[in-house]
Amino acid sequence: MATEGHALPQAVRADRRALVAIAAGHLSSDLCQGAVPAFLPYLISRRGLSYAEASALLLALTVSSSVIQPALGHASDRMQGAWLMPAGVLAGGVGISLAGLAGSYAATLAAVVAGGVGVAAFHPEGARYVPLVAGSGASTGMGIYSVGGNAGFVVGPAVVTAGVAVFGLRGTLLVAVIPALTAALLWSVRPRLVAAAAAALEAVPGEGAAGADRWGAFTVLSAMVVARTTVGYGLLAFVPIWFVRHLDASTGAGNAALTLLLATGAAGTLLGGRLADRYGARPVVVGGMAALCPLVALLPVAGEAAGFVLCAAIGVALDANFGITVVLAQKLLPSRPGAASGMVLGFAFGLGGAAAAGLGIVADRAGLSAVMAALAAVAFLAFVISLFCRTEG
Repeated sequence: MATEGHALPQAVRADRRALVAIAAGHLSSDLCQGAVPAFLPYLISRRGLSYAEASALLLALTVSSSVIQPALGHASDRMQGAWLMPAGVLAGGVGISLAGLAGSYAATLAAVVAGGVGVAAFHPEGARYVPLVAGSGASTGMGIYSVGGNAGFVVGPAVVTAGVAVFGLRGTLLVAVIPALTAALLWSVRPRLVAAAAAALEAVPGEGAAGADRWGAFTVLSAMVVARTTVGYGLLAFVPIWFVRHLDASTGAGNAALTLLLATGAAGTLLGGRLADRYGARPVVVGGMAALCPLVALLPVAGEAAGFVLCAAIGVALDANFGITVVLAQKLLPSRPGAASGMVLGFAFGLGGAAAAGLGIVADRAGLSAVMAALAAVAFLAFVISLFCRTEG
């Protein structure tokens, strides 16, 4: 069955207002995810939660917001409803905001899970509609969508910190404000989204024009995403520690290196999308992974100044194909764009995060140098897999 997930032909013009609304939805959705780690220390100090209970909340958030995304994406492929985006954003904001007001641990856990399900409901549907409203610049549009999510992870902790400082734990209610406004915006552009989907289907001549699902190629692409995500999460966890422990830098310098890596990663996402739309996806996908391995390998032997330069370059190389892989996933599973998005944005990321968490065991047993070597090896694996990725759509 043909679905709304086809990328638009070049004859169909981009709808920038709708694209901005979807990117704002991604910001609001990931704001909810970023808020949870920020208010856990307050729950520990003011509600007496144990570290195990706090970790369980994070696990619940990960499962409900990421791991179940393929299932919700499959459901959205059948329902094909633009209403899922505003509904998911609103549910995410309300659920997470209520976690600070819950009177018991069970109620807090339920609020986090409810918010996580809302977050999971938004992502596949949001990613499905980006190519529909981006015109011929699908990869650029997906880059804008991805950067919206990056911004949400920054805004979430800031909202929680300000809200709790002024209102106590009741200040978590502020988490719902931006998602509520964004939900209203998404609802207002819903007719434009429906029209874009209709235009895409009209421009595709025939129900079978999208072609068959290519599960083998999709599996290869997903494997590369898992490897890339493992490197990304590993660097996020260990770059600050490396700067402090091995370079004798200050904690502030370590955090600055991490911030630089994240900032250039966002820039790389936008740049990679534009380059893919102009020159094709393959040079960006393979080139980024080819650059990543030597950059990560050089980091352990670099000094502090060179380390900052390497972190900047790593951020660009690591995230240059971030949005592109979502577009490719949808093209490889043309009848299941929601499920495809859920796999590469949710499940594959969850696997990568779990693999990166295992690096903590490596650090405890073999030291940080072994971790950095392992990250370089995984980066090389990502490059090798990228050579086999189908990028022609």
